[in-house]
Amino acid sequence: MLTQIIDALNETETGLPANILYVIAGFLFCAGLAKRMGRQPPYRVMVPVLIILALQTWYFTYVNPNQLARIYLLNFSAGLILIITALTAMPGRHAVFTEKLLFWSLLLFGLHFFPRTILTAGFGLQMEPDDFMISSYWFTLQLCLSAFGSAVAIAVLCACIYDTVNYMTDDRDRDRLTRVLSRRAFHQRSEEMLSKSGSLPCCLAIFDIDNFRRFNQRQGYEEGDRIIAEFGHVLARNIRRANLTGRFDGEEFLILLPQTKLAIGIDTLKDFKATLRDHNFCSDDNLGPMTISVGIVEIGADETYTQALMRAQQALKSAEAGGPDTLVAGTAPIAEQKESPALSGAFQA
Repeated sequence: MLTQIIDALNETETGLPANILYVIAGFLFCAGLAKRMGRQPPYRVMVPVLIILALQTWYFTYVNPNQLARIYLLNFSAGLILIITALTAMPGRHAVFTEKLLFWSLLLFGLHFFPRTILTAGFGLQMEPDDFMISSYWFTLQLCLSAFGSAVAIAVLCACIYDTVNYMTDDRDRDRLTRVLSRRAFHQRSEEMLSKSGSLPCCLAIFDIDNFRRFNQRQGYEEGDRIIAEFGHVLARNIRRANLTGRFDGEEFLILLPQTKLAIGIDTLKDFKATLRDHNFCSDDNLGPMTISVGIVEIGADETYTQALMRAQQALKSAEAGGPDTLVAGTAPIAEQKESPALSGAFQA
């Protein structure tokens, strides 16, 4: 059906509607790729390009017929849209292979329109429609579109496979109720993140919802699950994406703050504690605001995730002993201590 429509449009003079549809299709394809790569499509640039192209093509079709001008307009506009999209979605140095493959395939596809058009169309190409379809320009166009189009299609296919696998892996690693990382996945990703951080400071915090049993007893376990799920959503919304969040066990949760010193980590957890107190988790006012007890440590340069977790758990025990809504910062690793202060001497808030 679509082929019949395009053939019918091409039967009109010089196929103007088909040419416009050709560029619009490329525009929509590029906008979709930009969104897939997590970038906002550059509509402010691409839409004016489309409008100018449509007006110029109409002018060189009906007002001042010029086949060569239309060829340059269509090819240069298509190349410009592809290049703008590629530059907008330029991946970072540590981006995955599929992101780089998409970027380079789009960029090369867009760049090829300029030299190929100049070399094959030149500056004096004018011919009848029947001759145009057997010209060197037309054959080169079809060959290049097939080659570069296939490369982009392979890149998109690789990206789709990667996205599918990544989605399935992420779904496996997420806690079903809260959608934060599961305990196993948090452990694995924390070790990966710590290995990349090198000597940069990192903080690990573990916290427990105070008096959660009271919520369950007063509201029932179904309502308790709802509150836990909502807590996970609040946690994910209020902790920056560079940090890791996970569910340790029951009503205990974890946060890994990379490239963060202890003082900044404490401030971050204080802000989150304030957010929880202001959030209405339950309609029963008698239960009061939700509070958490927090244990936080700064991970030593030669310390493993498991060792840091043990210190954070010790800090959490001290926080729980200090009463609801308490934050305790654990001591430094033994290797970094000049002396061995007791945990009770740690910072409390």
